[in-house]
Amino acid sequence: MEILPDAVVLIDQLALPQEERYVRCGTWQEVAARITDMTVRGAPAIGVTAGGGLALAARAAAEEHPHD
Repeated sequence: MEILPDAVVLIDQLALPQEERYVRCGTWQEVAARITDMTVRGAPAIGVTAGGGLALAARAAAEEHPHD
């Protein structure tokens, strides 16, 4: 997994072990959907992924309300 300034990139665990595939999430809603559909699995991975989603949510809120 990689947390970028504008996205969270996950290994699609549904594709393992046959294929190594990555999923790019640009919003917290996409991150939440990937946790819900089990693209990411396991408590540590879910926790770190959720943290990345929280960072995306904070960035979106700051862009929407820059003076609050």
